[in-house]
Amino acid sequence: MSRRQKNKSKKKESDLQLKSKISNFFQKYINPYLPKIIGGIITAIIAGLILYCWLLPIYSDIQTQNKVTSSWEISHNYEQSMQYDKAIDNYYQILNEIPQQRLPYQYAKTQQFLGEDYQELNNYNADEQHLNLAIQYLHESLAVFTIDKYPNEFGTSNEYLGLIYLEMADIRNAKDNLQNSINAFNSTLLVCNESTVAYARTKAYLSIAYRKLSKIENYDQNYNNAITNYNDSLKVVNSHNDPYDYALIKVNCAPLLDTPEEQIEAYSESLNVFTIENNRYEYAIAQAGLGNSYNRLIPRNESNLQNAIDSYNNALQIYTEQKFPFTYAEIQNNLGLAYIYLGTIRDPGVNFEKANSSFSNALHIRTPDTYPLKYAGTEENIAIMYAALGDVKNNETTRQLAEDAFSKAFHIFTPDRYPAENQQLQSNHDLFQNIIQGPTICGFQIIVNGSVVYQKNPQGCPSWEELEKSIKPSV
Repeated sequence: MSRRQKNKSKKKESDLQLKSKISNFFQKYINPYLPKIIGGIITAIIAGLILYCWLLPIYSDIQTQNKVTSSWEISHNYEQSMQYDKAIDNYYQILNEIPQQRLPYQYAKTQQFLGEDYQELNNYNADEQHLNLAIQYLHESLAVFTIDKYPNEFGTSNEYLGLIYLEMADIRNAKDNLQNSINAFNSTLLVCNESTVAYARTKAYLSIAYRKLSKIENYDQNYNNAITNYNDSLKVVNSHNDPYDYALIKVNCAPLLDTPEEQIEAYSESLNVFTIENNRYEYAIAQAGLGNSYNRLIPRNESNLQNAIDSYNNALQIYTEQKFPFTYAEIQNNLGLAYIYLGTIRDPGVNFEKANSSFSNALHIRTPDTYPLKYAGTEENIAIMYAALGDVKNNETTRQLAEDAFSKAFHIFTPDRYPAENQQLQSNHDLFQNIIQGPTICGFQIIVNGSVVYQKNPQGCPSWEELEKSIKPSV
């Protein structure tokens, strides 16, 4: 046998010995425990898979939460630039990406943001559907934001609901919507500390709701509730510790004060804080209110009416038709009233045209479909304008235009649905008929040296002073 063959033989023998040792090792040390080892490996794999499956949705939810937070910031940026339509579109995309069952807070918070933005959008693009959607999403958010689990969010959703129902009350079903508003604000108070600005602000909102409700039912009770809530709000904030909120409460609650003089003082005080440069929207609210108060001063004089007109025009610098159509229409309506009153003092022809222009501007927004009650009020004011400043006795065209305006108002203010408004409208129409049937124009059109001379007709035709006391224009 050659050396190479011998080496091969030895190597083969060595390999067999090694295999035998390995086999013996497995038989002695491994085989008895092999099932346990395999079972342990399988168990570890299964446990790993279970852990992975458990952690994956958590990790996914964390990623979704981060994405939602970033997306909220995008919408908030749109809101800062008042692009509420884009903010709303972005919120809808967020809702489509949130697993509602696993991330209920994020889902409800997005619904809350949608409700808030639909309310803001309505200020720029008046549409009752915007308010309906706002109510829908805020109510849906409250399915998650209960008072026990999320008291702060519960309060926020209810505060916005209260504000939206206040706006809805100006469109239709005033009594029901005002009661809904009061209920929502009272829910907000359940989570407000009595020493906080939020408490004071909500109390101020309640005073507004009760004041409006007092015009519909239980005047004494509701008006007293309004005054109580107003006083409660001022116990928390004052001009020294919180000038902004103090001024805002003054603005919001000024209509509760007993006299136009007190209201003017409140609005003027707020304008020491609110300027067109620093607080343009609050400034506009105060200017519009100041105009209303000057418009109500009795007896009316040229100076006060000019102050009213100037205040309204200041407010209209901010409240444009494009950005704030609802409030724009409100101010234009009231501006028309100021021109009617001024026209009974001087330049009836010029002020008639200005009043007519203002009412026409208001009717761009106030239509029978969008704001039927406001529309009817403006049409009633147009009829009063013709009665006060138009030659309705001698001019058949003017007389017919006045009748058309009354007819449009009567179409909304029916005796079964709006008995109080119908009664006032009927009273104004009766006065209008007295003007037409009387032997004179009742003094409105008699001008001596540029001034109106009021005359009483001996046969009973009322003067403008008498008519003004009876006619209560819709504001």
